[in-house]
Amino acid sequence: MCPILIEQILPKEAKDDNSEEDKPKIKRGRGRPKGAKNKNKKDVKLKAEMTQLKGMIARIRALVSDVMSPVYFVYDGALGNNAGAQMVIQSGLQLISKLKYNSALFFPWDGVYAGRGAPRKYGIQLNFRAIAEKYLKSEFAFFLSSQ
Repeated sequence: MCPILIEQILPKEAKDDNSEEDKPKIKRGRGRPKGAKNKNKKDVKLKAEMTQLKGMIARIRALVSDVMSPVYFVYDGALGNNAGAQMVIQSGLQLISKLKYNSALFFPWDGVYAGRGAPRKYGIQLNFRAIAEKYLKSEFAFFLSSQ
């Protein structure tokens, strides 16, 4: 099988002598800074690799558009974060990827408001080892032979 598209990875940008990483960090007080605003998690700044990958996805979709219309994009754990997911969503696909080991997924809260404080957002945590039947699409059984 031959690849559809091959592209060289862009080289890392060289650091300037006056880069911000070399300057000593100024400690600030505890808590949220005054005037800080909530950020939209959909507005992410893509790294150079992700921008290149987004362009490659667009070119591959254009190449195969007359034969098929892909829906999913399967990738390794490098895109198992918000920026990677947003990049694939912007490309018009759905991402299938491995999550980081410390990821925690929660069901939305479906209870009633307790009457005090902010309304709850998160319900119970998803247990990957015991997913309820109603969420399973299909079930596979894999057997390993012990040698």
